[in-house]
Amino acid sequence: MLMFIFEKAPFPKCHASTIVEVSPGKFMAAWFGGTDEGAKDVQIWASEFDGKTWSVPQVLGREAGQPSWNPVLFLTPKKDLVLWYKIGPTPQTWTGMVRRSSDAGKTWSKPEQLPASFYGPVRAKPIAL
Repeated sequence: MLMFIFEKAPFPKCHASTIVEVSPGKFMAAWFGGTDEGAKDVQIWASEFDGKTWSVPQVLGREAGQPSWNPVLFLTPKKDLVLWYKIGPTPQTWTGMVRRSSDAGKTWSKPEQLPASFYGPVRAKPIAL
């Protein structure tokens, strides 16, 4: 069955999607969206699938005056949901950010800046060994 997350987006362009199954049959997807890749209004958006429908997209990551890039969602073996993303005008000047959720994405921690020159995963999920 083909199902779109949304029919009409609150932004003209989006890119770099990520998806994770947060519990059996329930998913969260995230992407960056705004007027154009690298534009100052680009933010990290997310939507939840409850098994029947996708929620209206909500902003999960933003920094005033800076574009946000390349989200990665990951569910840890302990069932904590992690969102990594980048902020900054170019990949050469990115700052890595992370947010965490212990309730499958219903609530999130405040954004935390990662150590200098550490961006977290850029477009691929980590592998838990």
